[in-house]
Amino acid sequence: MTRLYSSVGKTVVGGTPPTSIISLTGTTTVRASVVEVAWGQITAPSDQAIDMALKRTTTTGTATAFSPKANDPANPASLLGTGARSIFTVEPSKGDELYGIGLHQRSTYRWTVPDNRAIVLPATANYGVVLECISISAGTPTIKGTIIHSE
Repeated sequence: MTRLYSSVGKTVVGGTPPTSIISLTGTTTVRASVVEVAWGQITAPSDQAIDMALKRTTTTGTATAFSPKANDPANPASLLGTGARSIFTVEPSKGDELYGIGLHQRSTYRWTVPDNRAIVLPATANYGVVLECISISAGTPTIKGTIIHSE
């Protein structure tokens, strides 16, 4: 049976995007799959546009470290490496954009993966994915994001 794990992060975006919100770090022991991504603004809403993306990474960056949490408390700890979230002092090294969407800041967005179309993390140390704000038309909202992955 597939084991699901959740990772949640939030940060203030604006100023000089791109701004990373949360990243997952792969390891050599597992090829995890991203199966759901959600994000939304948790501060006073603004009538502005925001461009969000899920991208591949080759480094984790530096931020508050965390371990993904098991959705089923009977599951063992995630095999993924420690991720990063919230205020990044060093941004991850980013590569290809795997999923992106522009939307109104007042919107909350949820993407669930259709069958057999999960975004798979390579079984390579420090490679992973990051949820980031690519650009914002104005303002400095706090964006909260969630990435759910399977192992």
